[in-house]
Amino acid sequence: MADASTVALNLVFLGTLVLGLLMFLAGLALFSVVLLAAGAGRLAALLLSGPARRIRTRSLRVQRRDPA
Repeated sequence: MADASTVALNLVFLGTLVLGLLMFLAGLALFSVVLLAAGAGRLAALLLSGPARRIRTRSLRVQRRDPA
């Protein structure tokens, strides 16, 4: 049978490794969420800027035709 202090030391070491691994995975997941949010925001900006650009150019054409 192993010494009780050796077993406790091994358990603490393994617990530290598991905690470090969990923290790494959580950071990786949060980084992925941030990248996905940035991509979704950029996609939304592109999708919303298209119709807005069309409306703006249409109103500019109307202003150029109407000199009054």
